[in-house]
Amino acid sequence: MKRILCSWIGGGDWSATRAPGQKTEPGAIARTIEDTDYAGIDEIRLLNNYPDRKASAFRKWVRTRTKANIVCEDVALDSPTDFRGVYDVTDALIQRIESDTDEEHELIFLCSPGTYVMSSVWIILAHTKYPARLIEASKEAGVVEIDVPFDISVDYLIDRADRARRDVSGGLRVDAPEFNDIIHDCRPMRNAVARAQRIAPRSISVLIEGLSGTGKELFATAIHRQSRRHDRPLVTVNCGSIPEGLLETELFGSETEDPLAGTTKRKRGRFEQANHSTLFLDEVSELPPNIQVRLLRTIEDGEFTRVGGTRSIKADIRYISATNRKLNEEVAAGRFRADLFYRLAEDVISLPTLRNRQDDVSLIIRHLLPRLVEKLGYDTKQLSAGALNVLKKYPFPGNVRELSNVLVRAIVHSERNSITKSDIENALSIAPMPDDAMNLLDTPLNENFRLNEHLDTITRHFIERARDESGNNLGKASELLGFTNYQTLSSRIKKLGIGW
Repeated sequence: MKRILCSWIGGGDWSATRAPGQKTEPGAIARTIEDTDYAGIDEIRLLNNYPDRKASAFRKWVRTRTKANIVCEDVALDSPTDFRGVYDVTDALIQRIESDTDEEHELIFLCSPGTYVMSSVWIILAHTKYPARLIEASKEAGVVEIDVPFDISVDYLIDRADRARRDVSGGLRVDAPEFNDIIHDCRPMRNAVARAQRIAPRSISVLIEGLSGTGKELFATAIHRQSRRHDRPLVTVNCGSIPEGLLETELFGSETEDPLAGTTKRKRGRFEQANHSTLFLDEVSELPPNIQVRLLRTIEDGEFTRVGGTRSIKADIRYISATNRKLNEEVAAGRFRADLFYRLAEDVISLPTLRNRQDDVSLIIRHLLPRLVEKLGYDTKQLSAGALNVLKKYPFPGNVRELSNVLVRAIVHSERNSITKSDIENALSIAPMPDDAMNLLDTPLNENFRLNEHLDTITRHFIERARDESGNNLGKASELLGFTNYQTLSSRIKKLGIGW
């Protein structure tokens, strides 16, 4: 396996390059590559932020001490203790390494050279985005591997703070308060919210399409709240949860004559309740054909009759519909009336899945976690960086609803106030596996598409299957996966953060 050493060039390292004959310490980098455990390093990637010194000079000096391939880069920092600047430069370096390296490899981060911020960033990256071995080198202890406890997610806080500053300076969005419950920042969701805001004040019917758990009901509620009908309650009916024999009565109401008493018993349906307001038809694709006909007639005529009744009742209603299917495909298959589709879909909003909202996962967790902790009766629970990293890599076929369920399980079963990586892995272990490999082949190629993430999803799936089928036997699991040695599997397990 290829081993890649990454480090900043520190002051001690530059001091070691003095003219021959001057007595000096070798510096952390030279001390590392001369150590017996690291003498066989295959590649060395170095960053230099000293403006008066060139990385090429250090490369020339260090080449005399190793056969490894050496790449030294000069970078500009406002300050060597500027956390954001150091983080961005270091993160970009590792991204280039991951992109350029096809073969199995191990990252080794040398934490000794540079400022405390530079050391901290190596630790953050190793515990969140890029699993790596952390080492330090000193005259007293030599080169040793270090195990740094790390239970605070710093990387996403940095990112969120930077986004907040950008929002203040330029403004990513200005949402109406009616849409505040839709936690988002990614472009696909911003587009969906902007579309909904333009539609909301207009008296047109809206179809919201999206998989289960993507927020269709939240959008319907927000649109109603921003509409001219907001002073009356939104009326909701789940078309798929009511038995077909009761659905007509539930929607249109009923009248029943009692000939002995000479009275008529009347029941108001959802259409009457929604008069001068908004009717939200969830799972509208589940409507049986006879109800589709009655709904179409009601929309066209603006009136209806109760089941068993004869008197026409006016229906001034705005319609919002939702489905987890593509309704135009249901029309093409003959399962949904085309004329009703055109009545319900004067405009359409398509909601992205959570796996296509990677920028929003941390934001949603930050919103959900304290509310769930309070709801479940706990004083406090915090999510460790390792736990957050696992959640950010998981595809969540059940979208935000599944994310909420996973957090609930982790909160309840975590033994400490800090929810660990192991707690999240246990909470995910009972999650249903997605069909057809999460429909990965149908993933849209947009600005959020990351091929490596989808390949990681597939790799994680088969490694976890091999783990379970082998009874956690590393050697047997390696054979099941077709690896020639267990070290390759170990590297993949470490890189993907898979529990073993």
